Amino acid sequence: MSRKIAVGCPPTPAISNHHPGQLASTYSIRVITPVFGGGASPAENDAVTPVRPSSVRGHLRFWWRATRGATFTAAQDLRKREGEIWGTVDKPSSVDVEVRVTSSGKPVPWKQISPPRSHLDYVLFPLREPRREGGQGPPRDTTLLSGVEFELTLRYPAADPELPRDLGAAVWAWVNFGGIGARTRRGCGALHCQALAPPAVNAIQQWFAAKRREYRLTEKRPPDLPWPVLFYSPRLSGSELSPTAAWDNAVSTMWGFRQGNDVGRDPGTKTPGRSRWPEADSIRALLGRGNPAHMTSTTLPDPKNKPAFPRAAFGLPIIFHLRDEPVPKVEARPVEPGQPKSTRMASPMILRALAIGDGDKTLPMILPLLARVPTELRLVMHEERKGETPLPRRISAGEISRPDLTDYGPHKGPSPMQGRSASGSPLEAFLSFAGKKGFKP
Repeated sequence: MSRKIAVGCPPTPAISNHHPGQLASTYSIRVITPVFGGGASPAENDAVTPVRPSSVRGHLRFWWRATRGATFTAAQDLRKREGEIWGTVDKPSSVDVEVRVTSSGKPVPWKQISPPRSHLDYVLFPLREPRREGGQGPPRDTTLLSGVEFELTLRYPAADPELPRDLGAAVWAWVNFGGIGARTRRGCGALHCQALAPPAVNAIQQWFAAKRREYRLTEKRPPDLPWPVLFYSPRLSGSELSPTAAWDNAVSTMWGFRQGNDVGRDPGTKTPGRSRWPEADSIRALLGRGNPAHMTSTTLPDPKNKPAFPRAAFGLPIIFHLRDEPVPKVEARPVEPGQPKSTRMASPMILRALAIGDGDKTLPMILPLLARVPTELRLVMHEERKGETPLPRRISAGEISRPDLTDYGPHKGPSPMQGRSASGSPLEAFLSFAGKKGFKP
């Protein structure tokens, strides 16, 4: 027996409140520097869903720890409150994260992003590597996404009086100091939300102080915590630039400190001179091999027994490749208690563009987070046909930062930390270097 289909749809039932007992906060956000990755596959953009709610939730969780989480002194207290807000393996989050993409942006080949004389390829170096065996690593033709815009809505219980402040602090820090996708601490996928941005260049100091009071962020240096904390004010250069130019300015400052002529390296003629950092001398001494002309250390008096790896303070892992030398690639990885397989430590130094007002102009920004240095480093050799081979020698925290690293003695030029850090802290030395380049708190 055939059936007849009714014409038209029944009327929509009247609903007075879709979310009873809940509050909602909505933010209009746009991405001001290209997005690297952020899709379901590593190092690849998602053309359908360029901004995923799960990724946003992860970023907000991190920035909540870095802001409101700094008021806790014990990890168990932090985890308890964090679980109440963001959920645990046994309990769902009390916060619903909704993302509505209003502009999917357009793909841009990564080679077209760097302006002339730019150092942005220093940040985008993973894109220079071809896809490795097993599908790991980005392909050579990787593109980034530019011009992405989206609307973020957070829904949360009205019964928790502290939740609006918790979420407000996380979103404020994320859109001004974080980003979306990968390489956000080096400026990729930087965000702007006009409602939360500093209103003008000459009002940034007041804006930052007012937000700390509004969200009740700690103004007293917290004790040594196992998670990064937003404690220091951002260092900003005084010139207003386009987002790409401001981003490049911040990145170039880091490049100049680590690789620059007569700072991180000896002056060269056609190619850069020998590095003034002690890691290469340490690796040659620990392995007992290298270029015969470079086997005599010019940075450390006893690199075999007292090696040094100061650049580990800027984030891990680091792969050291001594070109044209009979030395395998050596990778330095962090070792933390309870994390025996750890391979990453995010950089405590954020380099990006900070958008002002409506976002048409930005300032170059360097933001140091208060973070622990690794407890130890594990060194791993990468050799063809042999795979990974761990070195028996572990590198202690005292071999990352120590006073004698400020004076190398026999080297052609001074240590990058000489005159910039009495304690031999590479982070402190970098901020001093950046200060001479115009970056002021």
